[in-house]
Amino acid sequence: MSKADRTMLTVIENIDQLRQGTCPLLYFSRYRADQVDNGGARRVAQMLQRLDGYELEFVSSLTRPAVSGDADAGGSGTLLNKVGNAVACGRYRKYAAEFANWIFFGRRLARRWVRALEGRDNVRLVIVDDPIFFAPLVRALHKRKIPVIAHCHNIETLSRGQVKENHQRQLLLEELELLGLCQAAITISREETFLLRNLGLQAFHLSYYPPSAIERRLLAVRQLRMQTVKKDFLLLGSAGNPPTRRGMQQIIALWENAAPLPTGDRLIVAGFGTDILRTGGCGAGVDFAGVVTDAELDDILARVRATLVFQEDGAGALTRIAEFLLAGVPVVANSHAARSYYNLPGVIEFTDTAELLLLLRNSLPESLEICPPKAPDSAVLSKFIDSILGE
Repeated sequence: MSKADRTMLTVIENIDQLRQGTCPLLYFSRYRADQVDNGGARRVAQMLQRLDGYELEFVSSLTRPAVSGDADAGGSGTLLNKVGNAVACGRYRKYAAEFANWIFFGRRLARRWVRALEGRDNVRLVIVDDPIFFAPLVRALHKRKIPVIAHCHNIETLSRGQVKENHQRQLLLEELELLGLCQAAITISREETFLLRNLGLQAFHLSYYPPSAIERRLLAVRQLRMQTVKKDFLLLGSAGNPPTRRGMQQIIALWENAAPLPTGDRLIVAGFGTDILRTGGCGAGVDFAGVVTDAELDDILARVRATLVFQEDGAGALTRIAEFLLAGVPVVANSHAARSYYNLPGVIEFTDTAELLLLLRNSLPESLEICPPKAPDSAVLSKFIDSILGE
């Protein structure tokens, strides 16, 4: 059967469906199949689009409806999950508290997935988002000699905010050991591909490119920017992500403590959870837009001078940089945040906040060549996956 003739995507919504499934390829994810509200979710959407043509079952840790005898059923406010939060902070005390929760609940669910797969002998290949969250599943599949591809959003323990500082190296080795149980890894960043290959792991770099619906929006913004007067700067990110939150806090503090820019440009802060970034002295040239709709974000992107991106730690590669470039918006980023995007037309790199302030005061070039990123070739990904399948 050719790929073109195969069934597309089957979304598994409960354990019984997983137990009775027939597809040879499974994808276990931390995101829903229809979710595109953050960088990780958009990366998964990109992967699903690139896997078009494979017979695939998609299983999400966010889809946990009650099934008969399911002790894990219930919302996050149930007594069971409150107890689980406390257990997580004890059992995984080497991680930051919020990250420990994600690991605890992900691994608890992974053990149920392992039991559901025990009676299935038709599985040929499994893709797993960031194995650190689903370690019992990865170990069980390795024991059964079922090939696993790690979809590596990040090497999670490289992000200092997600681990206790004095345990980071130990936890990094444990994460690398899990990745080593996988047949291969698909990475979003060139730097992590380099690292994993030098450790003897088979790694494949698939650069981020937005899924079709988002691509169309961004290309429309690129056209609008040809007709707009540019004003202000955008600081966009999810404050729930520790490296992103800390970077946004530093940019906001810089803006509030410095004299107004000669151009009068303001800083527009937008994204999930950004209300917590408001300070007692906020308002000095800073506008908090909060959570914005797609249409509101597109309007902002169509008229800002540039976007600002700042991180001092964090792994993977920032999906929003590729999206800004596709929209034709200059990206002013520090060296760490610009990883995997170095030397691209439209990316203006700085080393620290002092250099950023000088850059903003001297004004950005009026016209910049901003080349849109190219979508990776799906055929190359298919060839890689087929090599694992032995086809």
